[in-house]
Amino acid sequence: MDYDDNGLYDKLVVNLGGLDQISQEFYLYGLLKNSSGSWLGLSYAYIDSYSKNNISIYFAGQPINASGSDGQYEVWIILYLQTYYSEIMSLEFGYLIIIIKI
Repeated sequence: MDYDDNGLYDKLVVNLGGLDQISQEFYLYGLLKNSSGSWLGLSYAYIDSYSKNNISIYFAGQPINASGSDGQYEVWIILYLQTYYSEIMSLEFGYLIIIIKI
C-alpha cells in the first residue's frame, strides 16, 4: 500500500485464505525476505474461530524501501498450533511452514 502516492511502500499487506479447515485456534507468523536473502520484517496474528476466513498480515514499508529491492519477495508463513489437555496435563505443539513468492 502506498498512501501518499510517492511510489514507496507504506506497508505491504498479505491476505491469506483457505485456513478455515484448521479446527483450532493458532498463531500465525509471517517473515518477509527479499530476493537477495535479507529479512525485512516480521508480522504475527492470533487466529481464532471468527477470523480464519479473512486473515491479513502487515509488514512496515520503511525496511522494504531501505533495502532498495523492488521485487520479488518471499513471505514465510508459520502456523503454530498448541493443544492443552487438562487430564493429567498434556501439551502438544505443531507447526507448518508455507513459503509464498510475491
